[in-house]
Amino acid sequence: MDMKIEHFLEEQASLMKSYSVNPMYYIQINKQACRVLVSVNDILMGHQFVKDEGQTMLLPINAYLRSSGEFSYSIEVLPMKDDVFLNNGAWVDVKIYYLKNKEQPLSEAIQLGKSLNLPTNIGEKQLKCFKEKSYFTAKLPFDYSDRLKNAQDLSTIPNLEQKVVDYYHKIQRWIIDCDLYTFLRETADVTLYEAEMIYLKKEDYSEFSKGAKVFFNIDGVLDRKVLPIQDYEMVLCHDNKLVQLRARDDLKTVLRVDYYRSKEAKDAKVNTITSKNIMLYIPNGENEFKIFY
Repeated sequence: MDMKIEHFLEEQASLMKSYSVNPMYYIQINKQACRVLVSVNDILMGHQFVKDEGQTMLLPINAYLRSSGEFSYSIEVLPMKDDVFLNNGAWVDVKIYYLKNKEQPLSEAIQLGKSLNLPTNIGEKQLKCFKEKSYFTAKLPFDYSDRLKNAQDLSTIPNLEQKVVDYYHKIQRWIIDCDLYTFLRETADVTLYEAEMIYLKKEDYSEFSKGAKVFFNIDGVLDRKVLPIQDYEMVLCHDNKLVQLRARDDLKTVLRVDYYRSKEAKDAKVNTITSKNIMLYIPNGENEFKIFY
């Protein structure tokens, strides 16, 4: 990797705070025969569950909580892509788990709050959407809540959608140009705070910050192309303080790179599409978007 990038990441790692206690909060999502949009603290999660087939995943959520307090977790359950209504094969189970210390095995995790599920005989109700919400209390050693407390209400901003689209195009330009350095600088605070909120070790920071490197890398891939931003919808959440664009058809982010992993994959016409989800906000007293995640 470019020495300039490595030096920058080393500098960022040196700024990391550490905490004497390391509690971790997780959300477990299990679903089948439906699509599920998940929010924590009324923030749409960066990973969503919009494939028709079954999916299961356990994700850390400290970065969505950002401080101690009571928080919500919610689901919006939609039919499979080609269905009108949720059918009786649809099944969802969403839980919040807590570990007193990050180093504990996950088998020792304690469930908080209630499980979020679909009603029985969901197919008979002819629902195009089902929503459910619950709450839990978290105690964390840090407080990073100012970023959202002091964010602007984006619904009051004139021409908001065009401004959001313009920012997405700016990021897309970095992706096209493989400008990883600019992206890392733009997201420096985001990455640093998230690393601190999951109690990352300084020596692991460099690898952690390169999670989106495929967007900026032309080595080892074939026929790389950045897909156009089109047929999107704008979504606001967290009292209109956060905004993102997503595709209307599959509800995924509009920032996507299409490529072949190898010559064998190209010969077999098996392409890979990788996506990068972002959420934007504007701090109070400022005019420019910042990346929340």
